Amino acid sequence: MRTGDRPPEQALPAAERSLKRVPCTATTLRQRLLRMGFDAATADAAVSSLRDRGLLNDEAFARAWVADRAPRKGYGRQRLEQELRTRGIPRELIATALSAYSPEEELDQAMAAAERRWAQMIAGKPEIDLVGARRKLTGWMQRRGFPPSVIAQVIRGVARNSSYE
Repeated sequence: MRTGDRPPEQALPAAERSLKRVPCTATTLRQRLLRMGFDAATADAAVSSLRDRGLLNDEAFARAWVADRAPRKGYGRQRLEQELRTRGIPRELIATALSAYSPEEELDQAMAAAERRWAQMIAGKPEIDLVGARRKLTGWMQRRGFPPSVIAQVIRGVARNSSYE
């Protein structure tokens, strides 16, 4: 179906069904509606209507995303920020959502994630290359969005707790 082929009166019900299945941002919902065959003006009107009714709230989405992804996935601020930007959340809303994620929480999340990863890395190995293992863990933490200062603290903590030292 080409963009603009679907009747405009179907846009709002389609948007509501989409939101019920998977919560999303205004940008993501607009893209979904365009892929469903609605024209841009119709998609924008549906998104605006849902915002006006309080059913679509990018700020609430961003807060929930941070609250869920940080502990469940073990992600740092940088990764969370990048994911929210990808979903079309404005920078000021991202900053608001990340303000609830304190540096202490980030350090705790990083330590917990690194300890789980370290345990996987050394499981069943009678001896390991500690320098290489630390380097791998450092890269893994960088990809998860933790800043260098947090990574350094975590690597020191994991090394202290390691039975290989």
